[in-house]
Amino acid sequence: MRHESLGRTLNVVSAKLKDEKAAAAPVEESAKPTFHARERERRANDPENKHLQDAIEAGKARAADFMKSVLDKNHPDHEGAFRIYQDLCGMDTRKAVDHFIESTCREKGARPFEIADPGYEQNIIRKYKPQGNITHEALAFFDIFKSELRAKWDSKGYKGDTEFLEKLSNKYNLPHNDQTLDMRNIKPKD
Repeated sequence: MRHESLGRTLNVVSAKLKDEKAAAAPVEESAKPTFHARERERRANDPENKHLQDAIEAGKARAADFMKSVLDKNHPDHEGAFRIYQDLCGMDTRKAVDHFIESTCREKGARPFEIADPGYEQNIIRKYKPQGNITHEALAFFDIFKSELRAKWDSKGYKGDTEFLEKLSNKYNLPHNDQTLDMRNIKPKD
């Protein structure tokens, strides 16, 4: 009898510990917001995206300084700047300005807001859905493909989807299905 009550007590304590662990685990996972949730919060806190505007202005100032050195043959950096202007920008001032804005934004970590787009997500997933004679293995790989893709979107957003989709579709042997007319214009985001 004593062993039975000790066994029941042990079972009750074990069940309580399991319940506490199970209750704590989902809280930890749900406590981490997704990329798009963080973007919504960032947009709510700074609707003007001041950080991006400052980076663009700094990039324009750097481009203006660069163009001064390109256009002034007496400038000490003229030769090197002119070579860069020829080779990198193809003698196009707009390309030079865009290059400096892009590099400054990248250095400062400034970027435009990215809003979640469920339509884009569904179209991309549908584009890789197996068709025809579908095996259990193909469906299993497609499920893994979807979960990895959604995990990427939740952690980093849509940027870099083109390369990521190419690697992932090759890994799981899922060719894209752009045979239907409405799927031909759906492009992953770079």
